[in-house]
Amino acid sequence: MGVPFEALLPYGIIIGMFGVTGYGLHYVKRFANDGKKTRWNRDLKVRYDRIIDPDYSNSSKNLQTDNSRIVMERDQRITGAFRGQSSNHQAPPGFDVSNPWKMEKRIY
Repeated sequence: MGVPFEALLPYGIIIGMFGVTGYGLHYVKRFANDGKKTRWNRDLKVRYDRIIDPDYSNSSKNLQTDNSRIVMERDQRITGAFRGQSSNHQAPPGFDVSNPWKMEKRIY
């Protein structure tokens, strides 16, 4: 005695929805990263390493990820996109005044 196919339809719908949801999440992640692969929490890790690790400056691994974060912020100021890069040999006009370091006015 076989199983009627009507009994298997809910399982097919559930499996199909897993596929649709997985593809949708993949598309949203790629769209959020300008069509590139996701960075697997590297950006979040660098932000919170300084809070968690008090000896942050002595770790060469953390220094490397911090340098990549600095380069990504520079690329964002040049191109306007966080994951974007530019191959121009000269910086765009106005880049020399878009320094991320904020200066305090002198008191004296």
